Amino acid sequence: MKKLAVAEEDEGRVISQDDEGCRPIIKKKRVQFSASEMEEWEKPVSSEDFAKEDTEGDKILFVCEKPLTKSDCDKNEHHLMMTEKMISWSPLFLSDDEKELLKTRDEKNKLNKIQVELLEPTLTTCELELGRWEMKKPGKSSSVTFVLSHGWNDVVKRNGLKAGDHVEVWSFRRGSQLCLALITKRN
Repeated sequence: MKKLAVAEEDEGRVISQDDEGCRPIIKKKRVQFSASEMEEWEKPVSSEDFAKEDTEGDKILFVCEKPLTKSDCDKNEHHLMMTEKMISWSPLFLSDDEKELLKTRDEKNKLNKIQVELLEPTLTTCELELGRWEMKKPGKSSSVTFVLSHGWNDVVKRNGLKAGDHVEVWSFRRGSQLCLALITKRN
């Protein structure tokens, strides 16, 4: 079983993938640390800590953490926004081909999107679309935002999400399929 532990005080979250490489399992467990392990946890965390490969070459990458905004939870907005600045230190969650695809348009001149499978805090999985928006402002450099949409309202409802809740987004692959896991930290 492949595991990535994320410690929070004396509670930890384990994201693991079963031996067949299917769905990750999120479960809470008690974590106890020895003095040497505590020294290791006290070291500053870098993107390399989250991008280390296990023996089979799979990666579970931290994408971003953010407080949900009113627009993230508004049923009329239909999306979760993650600015490029939030995830700029971990661009590895998208392949070069995916990055390029998100910058192109389809035959109807709409920006292309990527189908992703999302593992929700309730352990429900659903299909969402990941898109890229580039917002140009006169006289300023443009800003880039990644957006999870087409089913996001259902995720909000199923998981009781509300503005102010902190969420973490993690990415992993099942074969070549991009998958995301959403973890909530309630206020």
